[in-house]
Amino acid sequence: MNVNIVLDPEYICKELSNKTGAIKVSYLLMAMKHKSNIIILQDKDQEIIRDILHKLASNCEQIETDDLNDAQIFLLELAKGTNQFDFITNEPNQKNFDQFIENLFKKKYPLKLIISDKKYNYGVETCSIDDFGKIMRLLEKFSKKHIVTDNKNMSSDITKIKIIDFDEYKNVLFNTFWCSDEITIVAKEFYEAFFNQKEFYRESNRRRYEEGFKFLFECFGEINKYINKNLSINIVTGIKPKDIKIFKFDGKKNVDELHNFISNLNKDFQIELRIIRWDTGDEINIGEGHGRRIYSEYGGFETEYMPFEMHGDNPKKGGIHSKNTSFSWIDEESYLNWTVIGETISKRP
Repeated sequence: MNVNIVLDPEYICKELSNKTGAIKVSYLLMAMKHKSNIIILQDKDQEIIRDILHKLASNCEQIETDDLNDAQIFLLELAKGTNQFDFITNEPNQKNFDQFIENLFKKKYPLKLIISDKKYNYGVETCSIDDFGKIMRLLEKFSKKHIVTDNKNMSSDITKIKIIDFDEYKNVLFNTFWCSDEITIVAKEFYEAFFNQKEFYRESNRRRYEEGFKFLFECFGEINKYINKNLSINIVTGIKPKDIKIFKFDGKKNVDELHNFISNLNKDFQIELRIIRWDTGDEINIGEGHGRRIYSEYGGFETEYMPFEMHGDNPKKGGIHSKNTSFSWIDEESYLNWTVIGETISKRP
């Protein structure tokens, strides 16, 4: 999960006024840069970053260390507001950090961590630069594998893996994707399972997929108000090479039906459906086993089953059962390059 962070400029600049504090600040900034699951919330006019950058720049002239120079480069990247480490909010700072924080909470920005020497009563972690270990543990905690289940009998003491319920999973998804313009869902089996030739499994899959997409779309429901435009959701699924000939006969009709199925579940998002020739990947063919990822420019997850495949029907066990919905954090190096797996054979819209 992304950890959404705000820097207290008055506190950071105070620490930058002496060599020891400056080195601690620069060390923290560089450690954060090398963590893929952070988003630094900036004020509307980017005063916070500019104030810190100005103070750091003046110190670089007095304190020559590589750490300070590297931290200055990182802050310059943030000042551009064009990378995956930050998001520029609609809230001004106006030299009043306390009011800025209050406004963020009033507007329900998903803030998780404040770097400051003050304490705030908003149910959010507040750490100083001396809490470096605590900050790193928090970032590490949300980059580990998690299991999603409402089974009260499951215990992390047994699995040694963090266990969360579906309500917590909604929080994880929202904290990660809340400021994304575009979300990609990779699900190799989606097309084939949706058009399964056996009626029971076809109808069962469609019921469960509808349930799963509604769950995801509910998590994403508030995103539009933060990005001030409609969220784009790109879904990538595949067809085995041996089925390409069959696809030529009924593919257009099927793709239209599948796109309509997703689009009709929520009209607030722009849906793109991409069907690719999907080679599985072995000693002979370049490809990928199943994909099963959900990600944006701000990171994402690899999932056991498809991201929207949370339940299944099993008559032998008495009905609906939970599937393995565990997930693990991934950065952009683990995103899927479907152009390498196979060519696009159909796309909607």
